[in-house]
Amino acid sequence: MTPALLIEEAQDRATRCMAAELCISLGGDVSALLAGLSQEDLLELMPSDLADREARIHAVWCARQVRHLWPAEHREALSSVLIVAWRHARGQASAGELLAADDAAADAWADADAAVDAAAWAVDAAAWAAAGDAWAAADAAVDAAAAAAIDQQQKRLIRRVCQLNHWSG
Repeated sequence: MTPALLIEEAQDRATRCMAAELCISLGGDVSALLAGLSQEDLLELMPSDLADREARIHAVWCARQVRHLWPAEHREALSSVLIVAWRHARGQASAGELLAADDAAADAWADADAAVDAAAWAVDAAAWAAAGDAWAAADAAVDAAAAAAIDQQQKRLIRRVCQLNHWSG
């Protein structure tokens, strides 16, 4: 198997990139070496700095796939954070850019955390209100059932007393 064929048959982008980097770094025909290896084995063969870089790039890619779920007010800031993360994975971001991106991400996280807390408290209050309403409704139903049972029992008792005293026909 040639390195080109190995790269073509790799199951995903990360594995293809790893196979290409390995073939380039080892030089020559390494198809016999790599032919029977799993993705995990390929990761173990890859130099750690390349594996770290690919992991960072993959993390940025994953985050970009769900950016439509981000709050609208934070999309621009988080997109610029991803750009800095991408540049950092490639060794092109400065320390100042990383710190600024970290601050922006922390601000977005704090805002989102506060929004989640507020939503959780609102849900909690709604649940307690619904539980209170359900409790009140159940209590009213029990009271009504008890009153109806008492009324029925009183009617039976009056009917029985009347029958015993021959007051009714």
